[in-house]
Amino acid sequence: MASISSCFLLYSSQDVYPLPEMALKGIFGTKASSPAGTTSGSSNEKAPFDKEQDKGFDVEAAGGITAPANDTDSDASITIGRQIELEANNAIKYRTCSWQKTAALLFSEYICLAIMSFPWSYSVLGLVPGLILTFVIAGLVLYTSLTTWEFCMRHPQIRDVCDIGQMLFWNQKWAFYVTAIMFVLNNVFIMGLHCLVGAKWWNTITGHGACTIVFAAVTAIVSFAASLPRTFNTLATLASASAGFTFVSVILAAAFSGADGKPSGYPNKGPLEVYAIPPSSTTFVLGMSAFMNISYTFIGQITLPSFIAEMKEPKDFPKALWAVTICEVVIFSLVGGVVYGYTGSNYMTSPAFGSISNEVYKKVSFTFMVPTIIFLGVLYASVTARFVLFRFYGPTSRHRTGHTVVGWATWIAILAVLWVFAFIIAEVIPFFSDLLSLMSSLFDSFFGFIFWGAAYFQLRSEKYGPSYWRTRGLKGYAGFFFNILLCLIGMLFLTAGTYATVQSIIDGYKADGFGGPFTCADNGFPVYGHCVQPYVLEVSSNIQLFRQIADIEVSIAAQSEYHSKVITKLFGGNARLGCYGLAVTIFSLGIFRDYLYNEALAQQPTHPALLSPVIKYSAIPLFLTGNTLVLTSMWALGVTGTYLGDYFGILMDEPVTTFPFNVSNSPMYHGSTMSFLATAIWFGKPAGILLTALVATAYSVACKWEDPFTSMIYQKREEERAKGKKSL
Repeated sequence: MASISSCFLLYSSQDVYPLPEMALKGIFGTKASSPAGTTSGSSNEKAPFDKEQDKGFDVEAAGGITAPANDTDSDASITIGRQIELEANNAIKYRTCSWQKTAALLFSEYICLAIMSFPWSYSVLGLVPGLILTFVIAGLVLYTSLTTWEFCMRHPQIRDVCDIGQMLFWNQKWAFYVTAIMFVLNNVFIMGLHCLVGAKWWNTITGHGACTIVFAAVTAIVSFAASLPRTFNTLATLASASAGFTFVSVILAAAFSGADGKPSGYPNKGPLEVYAIPPSSTTFVLGMSAFMNISYTFIGQITLPSFIAEMKEPKDFPKALWAVTICEVVIFSLVGGVVYGYTGSNYMTSPAFGSISNEVYKKVSFTFMVPTIIFLGVLYASVTARFVLFRFYGPTSRHRTGHTVVGWATWIAILAVLWVFAFIIAEVIPFFSDLLSLMSSLFDSFFGFIFWGAAYFQLRSEKYGPSYWRTRGLKGYAGFFFNILLCLIGMLFLTAGTYATVQSIIDGYKADGFGGPFTCADNGFPVYGHCVQPYVLEVSSNIQLFRQIADIEVSIAAQSEYHSKVITKLFGGNARLGCYGLAVTIFSLGIFRDYLYNEALAQQPTHPALLSPVIKYSAIPLFLTGNTLVLTSMWALGVTGTYLGDYFGILMDEPVTTFPFNVSNSPMYHGSTMSFLATAIWFGKPAGILLTALVATAYSVACKWEDPFTSMIYQKREEERAKGKKSL
């Protein structure tokens, strides 16, 4: 990759310019170059990967022309509008995300497990410098993210950060390939990290109930299944749930830290040590690691071009960006400060869940982090798989825009390869976490800072000319030198950050702190006694999988059936038989789920408050009401109505408005939840109430997934009926 000279010491092949004209005429030239797969507005030269040109595809008509230097935002919006227009008849539409759904994706990316490493960073840097750095880094990332958005608005043909990499570095093919390698490696390593974190959760809640390799593999398989949706618009619902669960998790962790009054292991290491400034034990390597830890949590610009490329109105992206940045600063600083204050430097773990002394509190708060452990890996897998898929199939390919067997087979194969590779590298490399930090130092220096300093220079020179920094007065000078500073900060990450990480790896080997490849060793948080047996959380994960992931995956299968009729074809073209087959599958999973639930409760202790006659016998009407809702809803809908027959084309003549649908919009889900709760109360099991809350949340996610699609099916039928009446 380019060195620091990429930022401000470039030359032109024909002219030599004094700084800064030299920089602006070179890499930051006056006209934007086109990324792979598009052509420049003033050139007929064929670009790499431009398969549509070979097929006679009109790139300009599809919005693939780079906006000229004097284009306005409105011109870019017209091009985006043209892209949306051309997608109108596609089965898979990409530019469909509202700014709210894009905000959900951003929240899921940033509101994540890394929040729980902020207390450790504050313990190394001191609370005051740590909080200051949190605000400063948040401001820098907000600024560079707005630059990213501005660059994408000026060049609406951009699909991902690899396109930007080529445009910034002389429109050279090698720049695209190098950026692509960095992009894929960065994302796959993050996926691998989440395989390991998933194994850490499994080990923590089961007391190392199986080999860590098995737990990592299970996490990878579940993540692969959740990665199947093709568009960000579809993933946005899962993203909202992920961010919501994470928020609950970190707030619970902060509250539990205060409720405990003392951290895990207290008082073995003496009284709590809380510092406003860096303690004397902070070395350069530790301090740099803490600084980079804060920075890496904020840096996520690598995905922004991909998100913007799927927005209906990308001009609204700053709304999503401001919303997530404000929440980031509040949550990161609040959780980091509170947990550090109650834990101290000498009892700190990273992530800070390990510092919670009460095992129930620790496991409950960590369990709420499970959706983001899964989903963040899913998000990076989806971004990467989309990049690869778009290299195979061009904008007009039916395999890219429709539900074809080849298209879906390619998508599934790409995801499978990515997750297998992520799992293998996470297990093979004994110092994987440090290697991930090394990759972050190498890649985030560019994706977090250097790229966007360079993008600023190109944008301003396009709009105001190569001498903009002088003609715009103080504002021009300030912008120029500030973005030079951004490039230098990127170089700090590339140099000092890399040094600190390499030194950490060396220290780890000296201390014999690394295990071997494919180790079964326990990587969970240490356990200091139990008052709720870990088996309950093991089974809760199964129930969550059956009611959150399995329900959603059944819905995905049903939606796929609506588009491609895969299940119908498996049953010889008979849609009704296909629906019955799906019904048997769902019913069988439900029986197995109920078995797991009862097995879990049998292993758990009771609570005296739940054993009083009044509480115990209140479960009877609750159970009867719940089962009444379930059975009457099945009777009203019939087999095909209950088990997603709408997706098979078996539609009801009119909506059901009689009982129980006149008292509940989702009587089956609500009734099932009531039955779970009644069972927990009858047996006096507090753990059952926790599981009921998880199941209720899973049902809510399933409703948000299913209801809009079902409404679309019936709306489409009404439109067809209306057209039929007009024709008569």
